[in-house]
Amino acid sequence: MNKKFPDPLKLMTDFEQFLRKSYNLGHILSSEEYQQRRNASLCAFPLLINIAVPFLNSAKSLDSANEIPIPNYGQAICFPFRFLGKTSIDELPNQTGEKLSDSLDTIFFSGINFHLFWATFPTRKEYKNVNVEELKGKWLIDALLADQTMRNFYPGEGRPMSKDAFDKYFLTHCLSLLKNDLKIGFFKRGICKSFFRNIYWAGALLGTQYDMATKKLT
Repeated sequence: MNKKFPDPLKLMTDFEQFLRKSYNLGHILSSEEYQQRRNASLCAFPLLINIAVPFLNSAKSLDSANEIPIPNYGQAICFPFRFLGKTSIDELPNQTGEKLSDSLDTIFFSGINFHLFWATFPTRKEYKNVNVEELKGKWLIDALLADQTMRNFYPGEGRPMSKDAFDKYFLTHCLSLLKNDLKIGFFKRGICKSFFRNIYWAGALLGTQYDMATKKLT
């Protein structure tokens, strides 16, 4: 199950391509202001990936979830356990397991990327200020209800755009997998969509909590 995630530059570039295609934002992505934000976000991304690994592994394996010292974490966050009656994506046919793993990763990192694109933060590149274990411990708990925390977080145009970005990613990367590969029925697919939505908002939540953690206490 262990896999190597794409490098931060590819994750960000892929998301920028999605933005260009979906929202005609080339003029913003080419601006000097965005390029400065992009550089700061690239400084943050390696630490964000490091923090996210246990969460993403937990979404794919009950054994990995049980390594996190939070009661019943796997029952909440492990997709194979919740929806397929299995303990790991490794119990699925190889190609199907890989598709599910990629879908979970893609949805999660799209949430992080949306936050890094939309929100500014003056100390984002100061990753050395972050108490990693403290941030990870808080975020892993808060991520269980990330959709409730984050769904109305972004003001103005950011609110509908953040929700629309999830819908587009879900339609492109998840729906066919659920319907055709995993053979999940219509009503259960609605519950699965809520699960993936929480994965997406967990990514955005990690971005917000990371930003706050970069503020150097005096």
